[in-house]
Amino acid sequence: MRPPYVVAKLVGGVLSILGGAVHREWWKLFEDREVSTMGKYLVMIYDDEAKWAAADPSVMERNHLNHQAFVAANAGAVVGGAQLGESPTATSIRSDGNGGYVVTDGTFAETKEVMGGYYLIEAADLDEALAIAKQVPSPMGGVEVRPLVNGG
Repeated sequence: MRPPYVVAKLVGGVLSILGGAVHREWWKLFEDREVSTMGKYLVMIYDDEAKWAAADPSVMERNHLNHQAFVAANAGAVVGGAQLGESPTATSIRSDGNGGYVVTDGTFAETKEVMGGYYLIEAADLDEALAIAKQVPSPMGGVEVRPLVNGG
């Protein structure tokens, strides 16, 4: 069972927390957002799916509430975000080296932790992005922060 993450909509300075399934065209939720000159960073949330599968439902509910609190506390920085489907729902595509592609079920690597969700944030610099990312709830894993090249 996947941990619940949160998607938020920021329109006209009002933050709206959206529960349930992630909308297929989630990026449209953020179209009304003002353009900023700040840098954009992707905060990738990595989870141990086996730990989540063994977790009590109260742990998942608490994590959901923690994500709502994170988005509310960082409304000025959070541009978007979503929960991803479980790793078995992934499809990987690699070049075959001859101009074609090899399509396989699952993630690229056999690993204990897989990317379970993400936030797109705006921050003045990497230090600010890291300070925000340290607040992202990730009790069964951790996060990775990367700047978007050319402002995304």
